Amino acid sequence: MPPILWLSGVLSAQAQAVTPSTPGDLIITEFMAEPVVVPNYFGEWFEITNASGRNLDLNGLTVSGSSGDAGFQISGSTTLAAGAYFVFGVESDTIVNGGVSVDYEYSRSLLDLDHTGDTLTLSYGGTTIDQVVWDT
Repeated sequence: MPPILWLSGVLSAQAQAVTPSTPGDLIITEFMAEPVVVPNYFGEWFEITNASGRNLDLNGLTVSGSSGDAGFQISGSTTLAAGAYFVFGVESDTIVNGGVSVDYEYSRSLLDLDHTGDTLTLSYGGTTIDQVVWDT
């Protein structure tokens, strides 16, 4: 019986997670658009923080750039606890990516962080949750 109670607790915790709906629920806290130690196609990454005060389910979160890339959308339930950090990267193998612990690997063909200038946008259901703009 204890495994059923444990499973029930996991489902309850996930059921309490809500989707990001307000600007500032998630904040882009760091990004690496031009790694020095490894090539871009291994070392690009960015980090977000859950600043909402609630557990958030990232399922359906869209990440896009302004350099003409398609961007990507998270599919599948991915709960981020209040105050927790989450790292997206083009390579999750720390041996080849410069030692970064990546939580979610995405294809660089979908999102290329242009080091000469770009925009990184997090959105959900058409609402921009956070955005960072940079140039050289």
